[in-house]
Amino acid sequence: MRLSASMENARDLRAFSMGAPRFRALLRSGSFPEQMMNSEAWLGYFSNNQRPDYVPKTPCGDALPSDVRLTLAHSIARFQLGEASGGRIASEVETARDAGLDAPSRRAIQLYVLEEGRHARELFLLLRALGGQPLSQHWSSDWFRRVRRCLGLRTKLLTMAAAEVVGIAYYSALRDRVPCATVRATLSVIAREEQRHLDFQADWFARAVARTPRLWRPAAAAGIALRFGLILSAAVLSVLVDHRRALRALGVRPSTYLKACWLELEERRRFFGEWGGPPHDTVDHHEAA
Repeated sequence: MRLSASMENARDLRAFSMGAPRFRALLRSGSFPEQMMNSEAWLGYFSNNQRPDYVPKTPCGDALPSDVRLTLAHSIARFQLGEASGGRIASEVETARDAGLDAPSRRAIQLYVLEEGRHARELFLLLRALGGQPLSQHWSSDWFRRVRRCLGLRTKLLTMAAAEVVGIAYYSALRDRVPCATVRATLSVIAREEQRHLDFQADWFARAVARTPRLWRPAAAAGIALRFGLILSAAVLSVLVDHRRALRALGVRPSTYLKACWLELEERRRFFGEWGGPPHDTVDHHEAA
């Protein structure tokens, strides 16, 4: 990467991590709504969204040049490894003490983690359709696993939320640019469900802030924002560096990828604002197929 391009990407990443002015105004005002999240509604969503794994119908052998196919397979293998981690949260949430937790949200988080496991299995099947092999370890997955384990439940959830942001932008880029029906079908379903995961995270953290004593709400929100900003910036930088060949093969510029990540956050300003709730529409899991 040329020096000028690196400097441009660094400026974009720095601007990306600074946060929206609206959020900074919210911190100064200390004004957070009291009721944010319908835990029962989210539990209903995750309960109703359980489905069989999507199995690719055809391999991608002839749809892509061999060099592009292998580059994508190697890139997807790293995302697949990341999706497969995080199972400890499902057991930890049963006994964790947090103002944002109640019985329905504890179970919703467990079902959320189970969906991540389903995505890992579906990415594994997609990987095989591309002729690739899964990875047993990778430095980026190891780093994020250590971040999750070093602090409490909220940091673990924020790490998962950061992975959702970069994953949605990545899966959407592949879905829109790879001329393979199997890739499009698999990643359309995964990207849609990852967006719902990010909606859930936004609502849960808004609830956690709202249930903090009023005097401490700005500090609680600032602490969440600081941790999330640092973790998300590291996640975005990791994708731009570690998946640069795949993004370049698809014609995705670093600034385009950063913009896609930022738009996912802009659509969820309720991360520290008013509650949005789970989607009311019924997802057709086989629509993309």
